[in-house]
Amino acid sequence: MMIIPKIVFFVHIFLLPLANSAKFGETCNKANLCSTEGFLQCVSNVCQCVKPESLVYDEARGVCIAIPGDTCKFEGLETKRGEKFPEISECDRNSHCGEEGICVCNEDYISSNRSCIPNKIFGEACKIDEEGNHMCRPDKYFSCIDNKCGCDEAHSLYDEDRIECVAREGSSCVGYANCVPNAACPFRHTGSYYSSTLCTCQQGFSRSPEGLCLAIFGEICDTKDKRCGHDMMCKNGRCECKFAERQRYDRDLNRCVSFVESPCLIKFKTQEGVKSNITFPCVSNAECKQTDTLYECRCKEGYIEGDHSCDLAYDQPCGDGIEDHCDRLAPLECIDGTCKCSSEYLYYEVNTRKCKALVGSPCVLGSKDFCTGGSECKETRNAVSKYGLCRCSQGYLTTSSRKCIHHLLIRKTV
Repeated sequence: MMIIPKIVFFVHIFLLPLANSAKFGETCNKANLCSTEGFLQCVSNVCQCVKPESLVYDEARGVCIAIPGDTCKFEGLETKRGEKFPEISECDRNSHCGEEGICVCNEDYISSNRSCIPNKIFGEACKIDEEGNHMCRPDKYFSCIDNKCGCDEAHSLYDEDRIECVAREGSSCVGYANCVPNAACPFRHTGSYYSSTLCTCQQGFSRSPEGLCLAIFGEICDTKDKRCGHDMMCKNGRCECKFAERQRYDRDLNRCVSFVESPCLIKFKTQEGVKSNITFPCVSNAECKQTDTLYECRCKEGYIEGDHSCDLAYDQPCGDGIEDHCDRLAPLECIDGTCKCSSEYLYYEVNTRKCKALVGSPCVLGSKDFCTGGSECKETRNAVSKYGLCRCSQGYLTTSSRKCIHHLLIRKTV
């Protein structure tokens, strides 16, 4: 009588339905089985992927999936209890199970670091979906701009050699594998970790307006990796000013500046036919002006051309608070706050823009263009002296203002 209930009880337990609902990482046993639909098996009382060498757990889907390049077909796979697994597992995002039973990337995707990423390259058509995704290659730092894969021009530009977007000089290094050529991304220690800063030009290079790092004046150069600044040229392996005879390098501006009456704007067309300009700063106190078909540096009002520079002209204010020189070719000096000739024996000749000595003024024998027009430096009685006096030349007469006038001009006025 006591045996029958035990047998009935045993049969009742055996016929209870088994639940295959335990998830990845959850405890499993005979009463709580792992989900075979999710390719899970019980290992040491914990649900794990049945083929850990081929499958990984995807938390978002709640199942074990195959990643690109791994097996996704499993014929005859079953648990120790004889429960069968599906023959085909899901593959990672942007991939599918191919005919050979291996996960392969979908069209327009490429395998990278065991995942499938968009495969559209620079210049190819693209569009952004509702979730903000696009088909441009993220490993090349492309974005979908105006329906084409390109670079964020505010902070990066396209490097044809690396086939990727690189960060401009002065832009954040974060989010880019490389800076523009000849720039580096330094790291700053901030307590317990290192944080990236901005792309910075290496020694011997300086930032161009476009955010490139170009070789400075005098540095070694070539036509590809070590390009000179856009206003310089590579000559004999060194960076020089484009117009070496008519320009000089200004270290404060870090640019070549043009002398007076030298080019300051050059218009040209690129190989693609695009019109472009090269501009050069002028030396101090000069400005770029158009003369006929040329653009040349000219001295500003109140200044006069000196030795490749612009000096203060005659009768201009000078001295306190004014660093500019008076015309050194005249030559002028700053006297009582005004640019004047240095002596009362001298006067400023407007047509020659020089200080000239009046008749009777001391002069050095052999000197030219020192005495007033129509005169010359002649010996005095002391023949051994190197000094003489300005005297009117033959055919000229001395005027009351101690200048020289040709005798024919006197007759005409009479």
